[in-house]
Amino acid sequence: MTLRLGEELRDAAELVPAYDLVDGAYGRARRHRARRRAAAVAAVMVLVALVVVAPMGWHRFEAEPATPSPTPPSLPERVSKPRPGIKTVEQAPPGRASVVFGSGDSQDLTVVGEGQDVYRRVPGSDSPYAGEQSILSPDGSRLAVPDGVVDLMTGVFTEYPPIAEKPDVVVPQAWSRDGRWLAAISHMAKPGEDGRRVPGRATLFLYDQIRDISRAVEVLDPTDLLDGYAVAFAENGWMAYQSGRTISVVRPEPTRNVVISHFDAPEGARLAGRGAWHPDSGRLNLLRQERCCDGDAYPSRWQLVAVHPHTGAGTPTRYRELPGLVAVRQIGWSPSNEPVLVTLSPVAGAEVAGFVTGTRTLVPDHGHTDQRRVESARLVILARDGRERTVLSAPSREMTSIDVADRVIAAGSSPAVAPARPADRGRWWVAGAALVALAGAGLVARRRRPPG
Repeated sequence: MTLRLGEELRDAAELVPAYDLVDGAYGRARRHRARRRAAAVAAVMVLVALVVVAPMGWHRFEAEPATPSPTPPSLPERVSKPRPGIKTVEQAPPGRASVVFGSGDSQDLTVVGEGQDVYRRVPGSDSPYAGEQSILSPDGSRLAVPDGVVDLMTGVFTEYPPIAEKPDVVVPQAWSRDGRWLAAISHMAKPGEDGRRVPGRATLFLYDQIRDISRAVEVLDPTDLLDGYAVAFAENGWMAYQSGRTISVVRPEPTRNVVISHFDAPEGARLAGRGAWHPDSGRLNLLRQERCCDGDAYPSRWQLVAVHPHTGAGTPTRYRELPGLVAVRQIGWSPSNEPVLVTLSPVAGAEVAGFVTGTRTLVPDHGHTDQRRVESARLVILARDGRERTVLSAPSREMTSIDVADRVIAAGSSPAVAPARPADRGRWWVAGAALVALAGAGLVARRRRPPG
């Protein structure tokens, strides 16, 4: 039996094919290399995800809710011009905004969500001047633009209530501190000598946000209007506005305006901006320009002057001159009662201009703040010791006009870390390009591997 079993085992063994030790070794090596390549690619992909993708936040694929930020209102330390691909406020409402700004020669404006890194685009217009022709409401929930208001919570645009005349354009100037009243100027054009439209009639209107009606305040001098310097509201509800040299102070009421005072500003002086009223409503800041001095790269100096709102008489309050700037505009006060200013620096070679240049709302030349003349805009606090403290800035030509919500100014805070560059889509492109490059490298390596 044992002999027969041994013969059968030998016959079965002869039927099994011989194993090639060399080919087997090569096969094992190829499988080992493939596993190592796969592990290496997976490791690099995980590294890319951790370094490039994770900081952007996986939530970027989701719609951003238009709700107030749970964090206290604050300013970003720095902003920058958004890359292509940013959604509009209509497509994805940002909720309350802290900042709106214009960039270089772009006709678009950009709003930055309050307390979060959300950038949204306000599509192009003929008046892309934040703080002069586009004004954030005190709580940052609405943006007044020429001819209407954009609700930043819903993305809905609402035209201004109809007025008696049919204007060519209506330009917002300032919100009351409680957000009820919006002051705006309606412009009627007339043909100029060269055939272009020139200001023919300008009327200051008040829009009542509660009753959704408008009311005329006064017909203004159309040849001497400066957007951003025409109207200012006080904490106590009073409104100051300027036509020519005359500054008027009124108290808006639902059916009428109660006149408080009229006075003439000093020659060449204007309201300092929508934030010109002192926090106690007892003084009003004006702004004047001196074109001097020898040795200045841009021979222009600006100075705030505090006056009494009943008489226009000067007060003991003094501020130092601000040299080398295209323009200065006051938009509010810090929690320490220091002026919060927008300052515009000139591009190289810009000729000196000032209030006498005029804003020219209805013609392409915007006047002394024309964005073609501006290298950069900054938000600064003019400290009591005369020094300027920059609280918001941007790279050259990436922010040339700016407005900030009163609520954010009053909070007086900035985040510890500057927000990431806008247009997160750009970062996704970087991550995608890295992954594609890795895949391509793997294919090339596979094709170049010797057979065998």
